[in-house]
Amino acid sequence: GGRYVLRRLTRAAELLTPSAVVKLREVAERYQGKPYDLAFGWSDDAIYCSELVWKVCQQALGLEVGKRQQLRDFRLDDPVVKALMQKRYHGKPPLDETVVSPSAVFDSPLLTTIDTGRAASRPKR
Repeated sequence: GGRYVLRRLTRAAELLTPSAVVKLREVAERYQGKPYDLAFGWSDDAIYCSELVWKVCQQALGLEVGKRQQLRDFRLDDPVVKALMQKRYHGKPPLDETVVSPSAVFDSPLLTTIDTGRAASRPKR
């Protein structure tokens, strides 16, 4: 729907010191060039969006932005999800795999909403 929400660390002014920002960049650079992880594994061989945010914040700042879960904690009985699980894992999803979902990061009590609104519409081509 073209809407967005911007969230930021609640204690950003305190936490994001110049040295912390350098550390965040250093940690983030370790993941640069890694392929996107469609299997949502917790290894660093490939990485997915919310895993990147979680790991960079944890390694650089010691903050766990979002609750880690196991794949089994999610609703996996939906037909669309079942089909996706079959495709990605050939019927054998790693139910004990650690994951952090985008909604877990978004809902983290360490974050606060700083803006909501509508994205500018793109010109039609």
